[in-house]
Amino acid sequence: VISLPVGVLRILGKKEQAQDYLDHHLSTISDAFLNRANFYIIGGTWRALTYAYVMNAGKKLPSIRGYKMKAENLAPFAAQIAQQSPQELISIYHFEHKRAELLPSAALLMQKLLPLLKPKNVIVSTNGLRDGLLRAHLDGTL
Repeated sequence: VISLPVGVLRILGKKEQAQDYLDHHLSTISDAFLNRANFYIIGGTWRALTYAYVMNAGKKLPSIRGYKMKAENLAPFAAQIAQQSPQELISIYHFEHKRAELLPSAALLMQKLLPLLKPKNVIVSTNGLRDGLLRAHLDGTL
């Protein structure tokens, strides 16, 4: 398990220094996290990135729960989204304004993480950390 101070709100607040900020914190990731088969993503903004990816591919899905993307395909898409303005994202993908404001920061993080971590797949979890903690508590493993 690893936790870094690289959430989308923090990245958004860094403005022009976001790239350097991410590079600094991502450089602390241990080699033990590299070259894994799967990278699981949680959180609303990364789910929004997935929805944009799915829409861009011309697919329609009833749910993105467990949706698997090839990391090599998602990385360039994330780079493209990171360069778009919130207004462009609203126009193209019909996101709410608040989500569209956060999406470029999330995409920048994804753009930097994927080449570093080198996973084969990115898999969407619609559950979050709280769900896992609750599950562990109910199972008696906490």
